[in-house]
Amino acid sequence: MKHIFIICLSVMFLSACSLTPDTWVSGDRAEVHNDQFTDRFELSALNDARLQAVSNIYARYGNGPIRVGLTTNKPDEVKRVTSALKKYGVRDVLVDSAMPERGMKDMAIISFPALIAKSPASCGMMPGASGITTLPDSANAKEHYGLGCTVETMLAKQIHKPQDFLGKNGFETNSDGARTERILSRRGYYGDTSYPKLDGESSSGQ
Repeated sequence: MKHIFIICLSVMFLSACSLTPDTWVSGDRAEVHNDQFTDRFELSALNDARLQAVSNIYARYGNGPIRVGLTTNKPDEVKRVTSALKKYGVRDVLVDSAMPERGMKDMAIISFPALIAKSPASCGMMPGASGITTLPDSANAKEHYGLGCTVETMLAKQIHKPQDFLGKNGFETNSDGARTERILSRRGYYGDTSYPKLDGESSSGQ
């Protein structure tokens, strides 16, 4: 009976121990966060080049209508700003205008909801990648950094349009498989028509 008790106790202790060490690989991915773009301009300085720059930022990060608030008594300025933004690809423009206070310059405030990509919240850069780091006190100490975190951090910075991380409706699950089949069958990325056969180059020898 004593031996049976010792065997049972040993099994309990062994079952509480794990022979698999904790992974050093991070399973977290780059994250997409809501943000807000807001900037203020003197209306006289809000020229065509600056409106184009705002439109480029909106095309990359915009996630909703772009709102423009103008303080001016010049109707042509409202039309100019709206037309320029639409010319540079901004479809959803909401413009409000009000009379400026006496003695104040005409001003413009442009804002829109935005999406930005960030590294995973639990991740950091690889030790040494962002500056000098200290070595752990023990060779058995586990770093707070998870393998793969730097890749996700750099990926979040390199993706031009953070919204792409969220995918595109109609291009997931079965559609992904259909698109892959088209590519493998040499029918283009979206189309159903086969590409023409590729022939080698020839020379007349002259």
